[in-house]
This record gives sequence, structure tokens and C-alpha cells, in this order.
Amino acid sequence: MRHLDVMVAHVTATAIPPHSRDRGIAATNARLIAQLARSHFVPSVTVSTSLLHHGVDPDSVIIVGTPATDNLRWILRNKPGRSQFCTARRKVLVVLRQSEDVTRSFDILTRAMTRLARDADVEIVVPLQHRLVVRSIIEGRLGSSPRVRLAGDLDYRDYVATMQSADIVLTDSSAVRCEAQTLQRPCVTIVEDFLDGLREDADGDLTNRVDEVFAASRKLLDDDDHYAFAARRHDAGLGGIAANSMELQLRAAVATRAPRGREPRQSLRATNAENHRGRVT
Repeated sequence: MRHLDVMVAHVTATAIPPHSRDRGIAATNARLIAQLARSHFVPSVTVSTSLLHHGVDPDSVIIVGTPATDNLRWILRNKPGRSQFCTARRKVLVVLRQSEDVTRSFDILTRAMTRLARDADVEIVVPLQHRLVVRSIIEGRLGSSPRVRLAGDLDYRDYVATMQSADIVLTDSSAVRCEAQTLQRPCVTIVEDFLDGLREDADGDLTNRVDEVFAASRKLLDDDDHYAFAARRHDAGLGGIAANSMELQLRAAVATRAPRGREPRQSLRATNAENHRGRVT
């Protein structure tokens, strides 16, 4: 895109997976956009470090925080909602990515939920949104458990209030993890790209992953010192300035490009004309 002088900006840029063998969609997109983008608006120092490690121009990496965090903080200040938790048990919020497919991360989290509901004194809330296929699977696995509440498509205000009142969050979404960290809620995250080495038929490996999620969740619920440490340890980036920061950066970039804005178009037209003449002759 650069040779056509098209300015590409990556909003909420993500870290590039450290291993080249990671071939998931998110990993492939991260590597591709890192090469195309002229500006990388990153949510945290962690993501910035990852991009720099992979050779991205330092002048193009700008730490701005995340728009989702801005929205969350605004909701807390102005439009508080209603939590979906309704018991005195330890509260676990499980947020799954929107998908009509049964992913490996979905399978791991739902199995871990089943064990938590059976073996721990918890209340689990699962917002299900509009995923009809996935909803039927969750209802089949968890619908009969009195400790699991399958919530509907929550209003964002109620979603934030529910997360704020949760003790821990389980998710397969990096964006949800960022929201949980902003609220200082410990989060156990299964990212789909990190499961690429797990074979589709590897039941033993899948069981090990379920054991890891279950153990991590139980440790957070049972060990107060570990919980306090995890609640303080967050890298949600900046808060409240993402949109303004990106706007200022983009305005400045556009302003510096304005004097030579016509050159690429003329060059492209000339190239097309040359190609056309070559085909005619």
C-alpha cells in the first residue's frame, strides 16, 4: 500500500505472536498489518514492545490506550447499570467471543465452567448474545446447573456492572481481558492463536488445557494473596484519551501529506496508461 501512498493506520494494534509457527487468523493479520500500517495505535507498553521487537519503526508506534476502555470508564461515571449476579457466592463472569463456531477456546472454557460449577461454591454468569448455535451447546452442557446463569444479550451498562461485581473473569477475548484489567478484576484468558499447536484430535492436550484453566480459577478464588496480586497486575494502558490521541495523530499525518497528495494519483494514472499502451502494441 505504501508504494501507492495510501496511508494505513492500525487502530488498537495487537502484539505479534513470538513464534512464526502461529498461523491463526489473528496472528496472520497482526503480521500483515504490521507491514502495511504507517501508524500503529497501541493500547499498552506490552504491545508496543512486541511491535518494536519485530522491527516496526519506533516513530510509527503510538501508545494511546483503547477506545473500549474509554467507553467503559464513561459508563461507570455516567450510566451505571445493574449486575446480573444475585447470590452471595463467589462470582465468575464468563465472556465468550461472538461466533457461530465451536472453537477450541470455547470448548476449553465451557468444560472448565462445568467443573467450577460442580466443584466450587460459585455463581457463574454467561452472557450469550446472539449466537444461537453456541447457545444451544452451552444450554446442553450447563443449563441444568443451578450455579450457572445464562444471561441474554446484555445492555452494555449491565455488562459493565456485572463485570465490576465479578470476582474473576474467564474469556477467550483479548478485548474483554483489557476491560477486566481496567476494572482490576483478575482474568483467566484463553487466546485462540495460542492453541494453534493443539491438534484437533488431541483429547489429552485439550484436557490439560481445561485443567490449567480450572486450576488458575480455583487459585484466584481460594488464595487471597494471589488474588490481590492478580488484581493489581494489569496492563490496560491509558484510559480516557484513546479517541482524542488518535484523532490528533491522524490530523497531523494528513496535514503533512497534503502538499503532495496529487503526485501518487498522477503516477498511478501514468502507469495505467503505459500498461494500456503496452497491451495495445
